Amino acid sequence: MRPPPTTPAGFDPALAAHPTRRLPLADVVDLLELTHAPEVVARYRERMVAGDLFPPVAVVRLAGRFLLADGHKRLAAYRGLGADEVVVEVWPLRRWLRDQAGQAARNAGKNR
Repeated sequence: MRPPPTTPAGFDPALAAHPTRRLPLADVVDLLELTHAPEVVARYRERMVAGDLFPPVAVVRLAGRFLLADGHKRLAAYRGLGADEVVVEVWPLRRWLRDQAGQAARNAGKNR
């Protein structure tokens, strides 16, 4: 018999604005796995090990996959804890599109 999956705390569903669910960590696809802030990832991991709770990472369901929409650094920190599952906030497509539009506008302003 397989032991139950382990899930370090890390994320607090009460901090989410949208519905949450528990997913196998392997099912969350991060298209931006490389982060330019390894010091932030390390600091988040230290805080998670110390028991601090963070808002769940956000995913959007596209083509049957759960794509990471927000929380790349938090997820990278969490992956280093050896968990099998993760609590995620499931964004509706409209929320994700709004986030993408905001990022595009901020980046356009930065890159002028």
